[in-house]
Amino acid sequence: KSVLGIDLDTLRIKRANLIKKILNIDNVNFVLEDLYKIPDSYDFDVTIALGLLHRIPDMNMCLSKMCQISNTVIVEFKALRSEEDVYLNHGGVSKSNSNNKLYNTPSIQYIKNRFMELGHEDIITYEDKDSSLKYPRAIVVASKN
Repeated sequence: KSVLGIDLDTLRIKRANLIKKILNIDNVNFVLEDLYKIPDSYDFDVTIALGLLHRIPDMNMCLSKMCQISNTVIVEFKALRSEEDVYLNHGGVSKSNSNNKLYNTPSIQYIKNRFMELGHEDIITYEDKDSSLKYPRAIVVASKN
């Protein structure tokens, strides 16, 4: 019935609002907000995080917050090519601005295990096995049972 989009980057909020205007959509709102400041009492049906996990210093805290406020969490991220429960720390190298740093590249198994620990045990994964990228994109959908 309604969608709330949040981001810390004003440029991304402006772009999202432009698309909203072009498509003449009125049940979607985009706000400049910090995920961690959303009250734990909120109860979203779905939380979608696109290209976020590798951009934040503490992906475990982010996953935990999303699982607290949502029944289903969908994450799309740069994935480490490994079958193990591991991640690679890049230390926050910046490509262009403070919102575009690279902190961690987790394996899909790492993300799946964290979701299971957080009670989101119904998990579906999509991975780009054909990509020639060093860190191909992956999608993990995790829901509460």
